[in-house]
Amino acid sequence: MGDEVYEKFANAQFDMQRIAKRYSIMQPKEGEAPLKWHIDLKLSNRLDIETMGVLPENIIDEGVCTYDVTTDYFSARRLGIDSGRIYNGIVLK
Repeated sequence: MGDEVYEKFANAQFDMQRIAKRYSIMQPKEGEAPLKWHIDLKLSNRLDIETMGVLPENIIDEGVCTYDVTTDYFSARRLGIDSGRIYNGIVLK
């Protein structure tokens, strides 16, 4: 992702040292930056809900990758922008 997305996360007070890494692009396109950010969204979400008071032992990671399992989940990264959307919600009691 681009610097603008990194900045949005940083401005929202996410722990960028923990959730973000910069990777080089093997063959950047003309005008494209040679480095791109990767933000670990799974870790970012985990840190958010732990901050809200959810104990780590109460967080279940099913290990499903929507990119790999497009028969059951939408993946805009794999199927394109018209793939559909996934909506999730969490209720804290």
